[in-house]
Amino acid sequence: MDEGNRLFRAKHYAEARAQYESALRVQPTLAEAHYNLARSLDYLGDPTGARKHYLEAANLAPGHKVIWDSPPLSKYGREVETMPSGDSNAPPVMPALGGLGGGGGGPGY
Repeated sequence: MDEGNRLFRAKHYAEARAQYESALRVQPTLAEAHYNLARSLDYLGDPTGARKHYLEAANLAPGHKVIWDSPPLSKYGREVETMPSGDSNAPPVMPALGGLGGGGGGPGY
């Protein structure tokens, strides 16, 4: 995750995507990795792939304010029935947080 976030901030979206995909191979339920992968896919012009991962992130982390309140999730449609409303200021990428999606994974995830 850390390397993916570094690459994303440097606008190397394809390389960031590869890092998030690698994190998801290790820990497929890591909501933050799905969210960040979706952001990368958005920038790479893959709205279908982005939508899939935004929704997966929301489903894996019910109540995670950054994910649920993110403008991209609104853009792609909310398929989860009880989505809270609120602030729409979402950061471009998110670090892995313990307790969501099974924790932080391992070094770099």
